[in-house]
Amino acid sequence: MKKTDLALQYFPYYSTHSAVNRLMSWINYNQELLASLKKKGYRKTQKFFTPAQVEIIYKMLGGKRVRDARVLWQKKYRHVG
Repeated sequence: MKKTDLALQYFPYYSTHSAVNRLMSWINYNQELLASLKKKGYRKTQKFFTPAQVEIIYKMLGGKRVRDARVLWQKKYRHVG
């Protein structure tokens, strides 16, 4: 799955660029998620996530269709601005 497609599932009202940046900031902040993705071969320069990587992201950040990603983020990471 393209990074942009996944990012827009979490941030449907953002521009493509902003959605990808926001998703990547979540991934980089969550060290457990980042470590799990790296075990599945993730590199920050890749343009696509593998099915296994997408499954990890869905499992750790929430299901396929996150209606309000901002609420999810605030619940998990309140101390982050």
